[in-house]
Parts: sequence; structure tokens; C-alpha cells
Amino acid sequence: MTEELSPLYDGKTGKWGYVNIEGKYVIELQFDEAFPFSEGLARAKVKIGDKYFYINNEGQIVYGYE
Repeated sequence: MTEELSPLYDGKTGKWGYVNIEGKYVIELQFDEAFPFSEGLARAKVKIGDKYFYINNEGQIVYGYE
């Protein structure tokens, strides 16, 4: 079973990251937008232009699209 992660926004940095059920960051603040995980992947808008990327629960980019 994989750990359940939730997106969390940091108002000081203006970035999103992902926290575990205990509220600890598992994927550090780095995204301009972040969306909930579904079927092991989450959609996140990273700082590379305006492209959206899917990440896995370790924060690795799996694939991207425009």
C-alpha cells in the first residue's frame, strides 16, 4: 500500500508540495499548482513554462503535456 499524500499550499513561498497523513512534507514545496493523487499519480504544474506534469508519490515526473 502506498502512502496517502495531499497537496498543501505555503503562502510564504507561493508554492505547493505534498504532505502525508501526519502533515509532514514528503514532496517538498516546488509546484505552482498541485492536484490530488489518483491511481498513484498527481497532476502538478511545475515551473517549466506552462506545461503540466504528472508525478508519482515520490515526486518524480512521470510524463508531461501542454
